[in-house]
Amino acid sequence: MGFFDLFRRKAPEAAAAASPAAPPTRDRAAWQDRLCAHARERHAARPMPARGTLDPLQDAMLNVEGGFLTTWLRQYGPQMLGERRVSLESLGGASAQPIVVIHGDLPAVVAVLHIAGDHAKTGEKKLVALLDEDYDAFIRANPEAREFDFHISSWSRFIPAAPALLDQARALGREIDPAHTHYNHVNGTLWGPQHGLEVENLWSWDGARMHLIEEAIGHRRF
Repeated sequence: MGFFDLFRRKAPEAAAAASPAAPPTRDRAAWQDRLCAHARERHAARPMPARGTLDPLQDAMLNVEGGFLTTWLRQYGPQMLGERRVSLESLGGASAQPIVVIHGDLPAVVAVLHIAGDHAKTGEKKLVALLDEDYDAFIRANPEAREFDFHISSWSRFIPAAPALLDQARALGREIDPAHTHYNHVNGTLWGPQHGLEVENLWSWDGARMHLIEEAIGHRRF
């Protein structure tokens, strides 16, 4: 089992639906060309909705994820690319010229396209935005000889908050309103083999607005 399998948490049916895996490749340019072709095909097959057409919950999630992704594209991403060059590429631990893949739920992909532009559908500027399931399908079918060698993976998604996470928030003295729906905003980045971090932020939805209950309630480094 590779690090990808340990780190991703997808439904079994998503993995089963993926194309058969090709042998791991060491050809960065060919691998990135296949990724860009996959992105073009997936965006053509399932066009992303315009920002103003999302339902209220998706729009609220987009506002949260858009803030994180704006900061990532302007600050965190360049910092991580710099750290990768110094700590991995210069020592032969990763290939140069990685492509950045931002993947997640639908609001995250819509946010990337709104912030960065339509070039994130094609990868022509070394940035690709994909839904989690489309990213997973490509990676499983097109393994790199060294995981996260030809690309940087950054993700953002909302998932239902687990009961244990709510208990953790209560232990911190946070009020958990039973009338609200609670979500865990999971975001993170892997910029090389076992080089990255993930952060969890607990939010509640009252039917009209998102409320931050606890920032960085969970975090880990890879």
